[in-house]
Amino acid sequence: MFFTDVLFGYSGLSTTRKAAKELCQLLEKHGVREGVFVDMGSSYGNLALYVGRKMPGLKVIGFETNPWRVGWAKLKALVLGISNVSFKKADAFFSDLRNAAGVYVFLGRELMPEVEEILRKKLPYGAIAVVSTHSLPLWEPLEKVNVHPHRKDDFEVLHVYRKDKRKIIEYLGQ
Repeated sequence: MFFTDVLFGYSGLSTTRKAAKELCQLLEKHGVREGVFVDMGSSYGNLALYVGRKMPGLKVIGFETNPWRVGWAKLKALVLGISNVSFKKADAFFSDLRNAAGVYVFLGRELMPEVEEILRKKLPYGAIAVVSTHSLPLWEPLEKVNVHPHRKDDFEVLHVYRKDKRKIIEYLGQ
């Protein structure tokens, strides 16, 4: 799989098991126990499969643009027998999020303004967004969890947001 990443120029950085465990605790804490959970950029599916296994009340959907990664993730879900997780070859930026109770984002810093706009437009009010490593430019997090406190950088600092209508109006200056 690494070969296809190098060949097609995809990043190989994945969410660690420690961050996945912390994410599940945050989802539980903020009331995301059932409904749809979206992994926006699911790579090989490790995080989505972990969340699906630990939180069987969720319907987990992983969006990924790389067809090799999607195929591998689907195969792992089948072999592991995790039936509440599905993977779609799709760009999460153009996907339907209106039924999502929660989303996870671990994408590059340069994409955060676009991610913020997509969440503002597509995520339902009350939904939780957990953004790893980088923060959304305008949204105020409910909390931040440093998964690796010994590190000096922001790697896997989890920023937890709830889409709130009042705050969106404030951000837009209306």
